[in-house]
Amino acid sequence: KTDENGKQVPDTIFLADNINEENLQYYARYAVKQVVDAEMDGMDWDFEGWSSSNLLPVIKECYKYFGPEGKWPEKLIIIDYFGGSPSSDMNPYCDYLIRQAYSGQGTGAAFASGWDTKKQVMCEAIHQKPNGGNVESYAAWEKGNKGGCGGYSIRFNYNQDRLGVPYGALRRAIQIMNPAIKK
Repeated sequence: KTDENGKQVPDTIFLADNINEENLQYYARYAVKQVVDAEMDGMDWDFEGWSSSNLLPVIKECYKYFGPEGKWPEKLIIIDYFGGSPSSDMNPYCDYLIRQAYSGQGTGAAFASGWDTKKQVMCEAIHQKPNGGNVESYAAWEKGNKGGCGGYSIRFNYNQDRLGVPYGALRRAIQIMNPAIKK
């Protein structure tokens, strides 16, 4: 198989003997092409299954196209993770780092060390947690100095609130991060 320049490339990079920086960069360029061709807003790399040493060359290569100096600077580069966070060496090349707290094993405020707090987004498994779980705590953390907070399966928060307010936990989280102007 050949790339756009006629250079021989492997059919896959997922075999242990094919993982090297050149193949990882090729994979990144392939992913960039998929995002651009589909007219998406950017890419979200799931850190599960990657090592930081393998993901870093991919993120750096994507940044050449989607970063401030790239051809498509408006496109986002996002990494999400569950459990251990990726190396902060990727911080300069990412727009957001999203912590998935989508199960009882993954909740709690374990923010990524060495990462800019303005890039960090904490997400809660609302469908598994009564009253929205930790989403309000995530909203209050580093108030005004974080990427935000979010929820997974928010439809389950519609009628789950202890005060009887539809989407109550989400509404309170929004107010914590962006209070209504009082007239």
